[in-house]
Amino acid sequence: MTGSTYCHKLINIITRKNPMLKIDTATFIVQQITFLFAYVISVSMTGALTAWLTDKMGDSTGRNHGFMSLNPAVHVNLFGMFCIVWAKIGFGNRVPIDASYIRNPYRTLKVVIAYYADVLASIALAFIGLVALLFLFGPSVVPMIKVLLLCADDISHMQLAHMCPTFSSARITAIYIILAIAYLNVVLAAVNIVLNSFYLYLETRSKSRHDLGQNYYKLFIVPFILVLFLSNPLRYLVVELLSNVAYLLTRLMF
Repeated sequence: MTGSTYCHKLINIITRKNPMLKIDTATFIVQQITFLFAYVISVSMTGALTAWLTDKMGDSTGRNHGFMSLNPAVHVNLFGMFCIVWAKIGFGNRVPIDASYIRNPYRTLKVVIAYYADVLASIALAFIGLVALLFLFGPSVVPMIKVLLLCADDISHMQLAHMCPTFSSARITAIYIILAIAYLNVVLAAVNIVLNSFYLYLETRSKSRHDLGQNYYKLFIVPFILVLFLSNPLRYLVVELLSNVAYLLTRLMF
């Protein structure tokens, strides 16, 4: 069964159960289910990797709070799930960091790695997804990598099936899920670069953790404004990095 036939059958199954449901709405439902599935996988894997990496740096706070587990219940944030449906920008529960546990040698470097561990985890997962896309699509996907990673939230199963009419249904489904995972991790990396830079700045400037707790406006309002203005430019930078890596990989693999 080709990808196009599979997508048409999937939409028909949904609309047959409710004839009043339009094809566009059915396509939207399939898209949301895919992105929610990708969200659960992404935040669970990046959360566990973040807790593992911060533990290696000397801070076992995340491990002690159970974040090293792949259990989605630990990592899924209900508001983050809502944001997936609303704006395709999801986030999970933040892995706690207590830099006071991190010791020499190279303490400064370890603290920086601990604070940006989730960024490294997200980029690693996006990179793995990119390699998988190269194998599933072939070298022809390289010119489209930037568009796919930046606009995956606007691409449906149907569009992928029409782009690759000879692909099997299983291949189209795998591509769509992997594409959603890669896209979400690019977004997560960009957002967390902003947030972690801000929290690291507060950590270095505040005399105690009590000082941090007193500045509610700094902990919530300022990060929101920073993400609003800086996340998109950083997302483009991450995509540029990954697309260049994809080009180099293609020359090595094919």
